Formats: sequence, C-alpha cells, structure tokens
Amino acid sequence: MTSRSAALARIEAAANSLSLREAAKELGEPERQFARWLHAIRWIYRLGGFGAWLGYADKEQAGYLEHTSHTCHDADGVLQNKPQIRIIATGLAKLAVLLNNAKNESA
Repeated sequence: MTSRSAALARIEAAANSLSLREAAKELGEPERQFARWLHAIRWIYRLGGFGAWLGYADKEQAGYLEHTSHTCHDADGVLQNKPQIRIIATGLAKLAVLLNNAKNESA
C-alpha cells in the first residue's frame, strides 16, 4: 500500500476529528513524541510555553486542525472549560504523508 493510499484509508477511518492522543495512536506514534514533532513542524504551540496545545492559524484555515473545548475539574474540584486541539481527517492524512516522508528521509 502506498503512502497516499494509506493516508486515504486513514481519512475514511477517522470519524470527524481526533485528539492528539487519538491521532498519535492512529499513526502508531508515542503521544509525547508526536506532539513534539507537531510542534517542530509548526502545527501546534503552547501559549507562553505552558498549558494546552493550540494550533497555528494557517493549519486551521487549511482545514487540518480545529479547536474545541472540553469541561473538566481542576485539582480543587472546580469545573473549568479548557481548549483542545483536534486533528481533522484531512489533517491526519497530511500528517501520515509527512510522517512517512520524514521516516524515509532519516532511513
């Protein structure tokens, strides 16, 4: 299966969008390594270097990423609304190709 057909298969398998954890799992990468790679290729960043990952506007405008929010309890039990970056199916396909190319270049 070519990298393009593998990427298309991933698009079909992805529902609407995936969290970073789900996308990393789908692509067979460790989550933290995957997030560092996305940061290195300028797909995501952390505001002030801390907190939740956010996506670069150009990747969102290209239809690769979207921002949602989720509700969770903090350490004190207070309910908070936090941003979450999600990877859209077209973004997952693009990342599959980029990841495959990166692996082939380093081999």
